[in-house]
Amino acid sequence: MAQGPPQKASYSVTPTNMKCPVCGATELTHDTRDLSYAYKGETTVISAVRGDFCRVCSESILDSVESDRVMQRMRTFSTQIDTAADVGVSGQAGKFV
Repeated sequence: MAQGPPQKASYSVTPTNMKCPVCGATELTHDTRDLSYAYKGETTVISAVRGDFCRVCSESILDSVESDRVMQRMRTFSTQIDTAADVGVSGQAGKFV
């Protein structure tokens, strides 16, 4: 029975032996982590971010799906901060996301 060519994954996987592209100090570690994001003095946490992380400089390499999800959360949070500032609410932004 003939099989077609192997299917490509919809995301790329960083090899476990890849050195950090920023600091080069160590190999990246594939993990799921909560990432803090700060904007205009307010901070939120983006939960369960999957990717390859540098334990020395904290750089992260994400696949396109995860990167899109994280960027959307960042944009949403930033918009909430800007909106709260427009209506004069401070210190409440972290509760929005």
